[in-house]
Amino acid sequence: TARDGLKVLGGGANIVGVVTATGADINGDLDVDGHTNLDNVSVAGVTTMSGNLTITNTAPKIFLTDTNNNDDFEIRNDDGTFSIRNSTDGNDMIRVASDNTTTFNGNSDFLAGIDVTGNTTVSGDLDVDGHTNLDNLSVAGITTFAGTVNTASIVATGIDLNGDLDVD
Repeated sequence: TARDGLKVLGGGANIVGVVTATGADINGDLDVDGHTNLDNVSVAGVTTMSGNLTITNTAPKIFLTDTNNNDDFEIRNDDGTFSIRNSTDGNDMIRVASDNTTTFNGNSDFLAGIDVTGNTTVSGDLDVDGHTNLDNLSVAGITTFAGTVNTASIVATGIDLNGDLDVD
């Protein structure tokens, strides 16, 4: 039992029981076997871990701060909505809601194409460069063609033409 401190020289110390300390300065490796509960951890340098990383909070976030450039980002789960947020300008770049609706904020470039299963709604203009094969096209409204229209047949209740119609 030591009342005024413990000083061990040479081979180290073997302590059995609870150790209470007001501070510790360890200038080498710290090997902890078993569960360790740390209230506050500050790591300067590389952190290596194996296994899963679990972050538990009412709104957990991971901050990705670029110290020499903007923009900075955060990964978050806010009330069941997963998002990748540009924390520099405050915009959610990608949001996945709890109903699995995915929202992209800004322009999205899909370099390998887009496969859509189900209906597609386009609320703006649809600009197609190159050949487009449409199995079934229904047009409600005025249609303008700038070139030749090839068709096997036209079924209509009425055709209103302004200009020439050449039928072979």
